This record gives sequence, structure tokens and C-alpha cells, in this order.
Amino acid sequence: MRGCHRKVPGLLKVAAKATRGVVKTLLVKSGGILGQEGLQTVRASLFAPDMKNDFFQHIQVPRGMCVAARRKMQQDTPQINVPVARRADTHESTEVRLAIVTCADAAMLPAALCALWSVSRRMLKSPAEYYLVTSGLESSEIAAAADFFSAAGAKVRMLNCDTHRLEDRQMGRFSQATLMRLSLATILPEDLDRVLYIDADVLAQGDVGPLLAMPLGGKAFGAVEDIAATGNPAGKADRLPLHRRRIGLPEGAPYFNAGCLLLDWQAVTASDLLERARRLVFDRPDLPFFDQDALNLVGQGDWLPLDQRWNRVVNRRGRVTSSILVHFAGARKPWKAGAGSLRRAYAPVYRRVLAHTIWRNFCDPLDFHERFATLPPRLALRLSGFA
Repeated sequence: MRGCHRKVPGLLKVAAKATRGVVKTLLVKSGGILGQEGLQTVRASLFAPDMKNDFFQHIQVPRGMCVAARRKMQQDTPQINVPVARRADTHESTEVRLAIVTCADAAMLPAALCALWSVSRRMLKSPAEYYLVTSGLESSEIAAAADFFSAAGAKVRMLNCDTHRLEDRQMGRFSQATLMRLSLATILPEDLDRVLYIDADVLAQGDVGPLLAMPLGGKAFGAVEDIAATGNPAGKADRLPLHRRRIGLPEGAPYFNAGCLLLDWQAVTASDLLERARRLVFDRPDLPFFDQDALNLVGQGDWLPLDQRWNRVVNRRGRVTSSILVHFAGARKPWKAGAGSLRRAYAPVYRRVLAHTIWRNFCDPLDFHERFATLPPRLALRLSGFA
């Protein structure tokens, strides 16, 4: 066994080379899911010149290894400084107040917990306040949500929405919780500067700090244009002109998805934008998408188009791993069986996050067929660092 410590670094290098070869093969197989931009990003991070150093940095040295071998590995492995994420409850004082908020009723509460969890765990530099606006929750659900955030190390304030303001409104497949965002001006603090609203069925795959710091060019809010409303990959006719005429938008006016809104809070409250949209919802029962249509009507000309990566609606042909915020808009949710392979690829995330809560059965398990159908997108998500 003499001299074995000299062979350890060489053996590890051989193992690293073999591992990288396997990863290259998997990348080729996952190219259709990652997309060109995502594929290049993963390749750059995996096969950079200092990849071997990063590989050795994360190898645990066996306790039984002799001192000479330990010193040899330390000499071959330069120290790498990894930035540490800063929690929202430990940030330094700042004059700019940033807030991230989502709304949920009892049915969407587990998804909302996952949404705020995903944002808070990836916030690196921008300190923000977190708010969860709810309605109609049992005391046990409120206590369980508080325990969840405490265990996750996230400081989230739970606020109740007055359901009387929502009035009695038949909304089909939509929940009345979607109207809670129109009451935010009466719930959130008045002295906020920026508010990032996200739907409960949104997950963050990266840091939203750059979005919160983005200039709005004098507009009241920023939003992402709704691609699903302007056409679809199946080649069907453009649906936006018909939708414009139906709700009363001018010809050629852009239409945004309201699942992610970056609000200049002082401008929004000064213009009474949310309250005007709330009144319009009940004055116009013919609006197909309720509050989203109302916000498009009252906010036309006063919103800044944002890049698609800030609200990427996940569909069967979407390339989502390069996006920061992914949105599971529509009736097919990733936690429900039969939602499609790309959406169901996110099911393990919900199951893992909620595993030790009262909502451990919120997400349907992947069946035999779904395990194989979702394998490529799940692999792509794992390679991108999200799942």
C-alpha cells in the first residue's frame, strides 16, 4: 500500500474525465429541451477550463487518508470563493423597499408556498419583503404555512384579503383568488417602491433581483407579452386580433400575461390602476380572462414589455431552462396527473418541497408512463441546476 496516496489524484482525474464524457452524451440527448441558449450555458459551466478544479473542490477527502495525500490534494485544488445567498430577514437597511407577493385561497395555498420558496432561495443580492395574501384559510392551514416558512428560513408575512371586496362572481374554471391581486392596494404597505407580483402557479429558476432593479421608463408596470394569445406552435390562426375586438382593445395593441407583474407601486397606487381594473371586472361580465383582460384595458399604454424569460408559460414545445420565472398557466398544472411531460417534469419539485408538510399529498405521483415520458425534461432541469 506504500505510495497509494500518490495515485489517488490520478484516479480521481480519470473518474472526472469519464463522468464528463457521460454528461456530454446526456447533453446531446437533452438539447431539444434545453434549447440552444440553455445548452450553451450548461456546456460553458460544465466544461470550462477550471472544471477539474471545481470537481475536486467538492470531493470529500476520506478520513483514513494519510497527511501527505491530504496535502497533495490541497495543493492541486485552489480555493474557490462561492457567493452565499443572503436571506430576506438579514439584509442591510436600504431606502428602497422591494416586495414580492402572491395570492392564494386554500386550493392554491401549497403551490403559493412553493412559489415564494423558489424565489426566496435564489435571491442573492436584492433584499426584499415577502407577502402571501390569502382568503378563507383554516387556522390549521395558517399555522402549517407559518411552520413551512420558518423551516425554509424565509420571512413571509401572511395577510388576509377581505372576501367581500371580491363580491359574488361566477368565474368558471378560474378561482376568485385571481381577483385578490386587484385588492393589493388596500392590503400592502403604502410606502413600497417596487412590487413583484407572481401567480401561485409560478416557480423561480433564478435570481429575480435584476428584474426588481429594472427601470420601467416612466411606465406604471412591466409585464410579458402573452405568446399564447398571439398564436401557438400548432400553426393555428393568430387569436389576438379576435380577442382584441372582443374585449375592446385598439387594433395592434399588445396584450400581456398578468401572471407576473413588476409594479412601480407609487405610480400604481397614485393612478388607482388596480381598483379601476377591479370595477371593470364586475362591469364587464363578457371579459373571457377577467382580471387579466381588465388590467390590459386600464393599463394600455402604461406598461413596459419585459423579456419572455421573466414569465415563460410552459407548454409542450417550450424551452424553459433558460428562463427565470416559469408559469404553469391554464388548467393543466404540474402537480396533476396528465398535465403533459414538460409540466409534469416539475412535479418532483413540488413533492420534495411539500414532503414534510400537511400538503405532502398535494402533488400526484408520477405513474409508470410519466416516469419515462418526463425523463428528458427532468434531466434537462437537473443539468440546468434547478431540480
